[in-house]
Amino acid sequence: MAVYVAWNECYTVEDPSLDAEHRQIIDHINRLYWPMQGTTPGLAAERLLESLIRCTRAHFDHEEERLKEIAFVDLTAHKALHDDMLRRSIDLRARLTSLSACELLGFLKDWWLSHIQREDKKYVIYLERVRVWDGNLLRR
Repeated sequence: MAVYVAWNECYTVEDPSLDAEHRQIIDHINRLYWPMQGTTPGLAAERLLESLIRCTRAHFDHEEERLKEIAFVDLTAHKALHDDMLRRSIDLRARLTSLSACELLGFLKDWWLSHIQREDKKYVIYLERVRVWDGNLLRR
């Protein structure tokens, strides 16, 4: 399988379950690479994109629950970013046959890597505080 997006440890948010979900999302993007190389995305690309959307929704739900547990102050803004991404992903699915591989994969790669590095990194300090104050809250 071609690796369109490679996981790098600089993407870690210091939470093994959330990092595993981020890796799974990147894996979904990588699996979309080959089906998107044809002239028109087919059924395989549709199914993979649908699977990515389900994976994204589950990850966002889990991450938002963790952010509530650690009293992350920017949860409302972070959730708004998640909601926007889900809307955009559903729109991409609806327009899949008119998108090029570069448009779809480029958007997914850029959004996810940017989100993890800029937005998700903001809650890492809160996770660290929870580990120091009450190790029982951290679910590994």
